[in-house]
Amino acid sequence: MRRFGMALVVLVALFHYSASRTLAQVGSKSDNSTVCYTAYDNEYFYFAAIVKKPVLAGTQSQPFSDPLKDDAVSVFLQVEEPDLGNKRTARSVQMTASVAGGVQLYRGANAIPLTGFGDFLRTVDGGTRSFKFGVTHQGNIGGDISSTSGYSVEIGIPWIELGG
Repeated sequence: MRRFGMALVVLVALFHYSASRTLAQVGSKSDNSTVCYTAYDNEYFYFAAIVKKPVLAGTQSQPFSDPLKDDAVSVFLQVEEPDLGNKRTARSVQMTASVAGGVQLYRGANAIPLTGFGDFLRTVDGGTRSFKFGVTHQGNIGGDISSTSGYSVEIGIPWIELGG
């Protein structure tokens, strides 16, 4: 892994699809909670989240789909560049995983989504480093309200996406 002389910024965002449920149906107290974990090695930044949510909504189940349409977890990584503030840069990457299992990686200042496996970056030895992911859910997606519903997401973002 190449060592960066700049700071790495990590931001995690949860997207909760607005299912047609009222607050009275879900309950007046919040049943939502999230626990996150991170790790890394020489080739990947790893992220895991356990999300508890009483209603699960999602339809995007394939790689390279649009998981932002669903309940989803996004991780944003950016190598800090001076004088740019909080704007995306060419060295920004976002990976999003849906409760339904869909996943997408968005690159650069314009958050361009990958279109398929051929879009993965090549290493100096000619190989590729694809993203890694896994999603499991508890409860029915689009089903009834349940205090035990939730999902877990595990992703691996290759350092090569940030220039490393």
